[in-house]
Amino acid sequence: MDVKNGLPTFQCSAITSNGFTFSPSPLWGGVRGGGTMANEIARRLRRNLTIDEAKLWAELRLLREHGAHFRRQAPIGKYIVDFACFTRRLVIEVDGIQHDTSKGKSIDAVRDAFLASHSFKVLRYTNGEVTDTLEGVMMEVLAELGLLKRPSDPRSKAPHP
Repeated sequence: MDVKNGLPTFQCSAITSNGFTFSPSPLWGGVRGGGTMANEIARRLRRNLTIDEAKLWAELRLLREHGAHFRRQAPIGKYIVDFACFTRRLVIEVDGIQHDTSKGKSIDAVRDAFLASHSFKVLRYTNGEVTDTLEGVMMEVLAELGLLKRPSDPRSKAPHP
């Protein structure tokens, strides 16, 4: 951080009227995360994954060899998402009980709209879904990534003799 006219500035390309400079989001061609504070928060969150996030992360990491590189606790704009695959524009969120409240649902709707406006598809799962049906969650993720070979329609098969 530099100081200009007694105000802190950061190395980047966008200057605001108050003299502060900030890194633009990667969505607008900037450094991923948009700033030091977002990166620090994301680092802290990465060190403190929930049990369900850790289970899902172990599975998502295996998809790297299939071209789906996920990042955990990744800053996108002003948000930090649980998991993001930037090349496939896919975000996966593992939600705790605070997301079941009307306030939580409202906040999630605004967040999802922001992500959708930047071409991200958001898949949301509860902690319980990850705990109880991890295989089903992964099947949905694989299908969304186009990595799951769907069985042909059983109605199109010839009947057995």
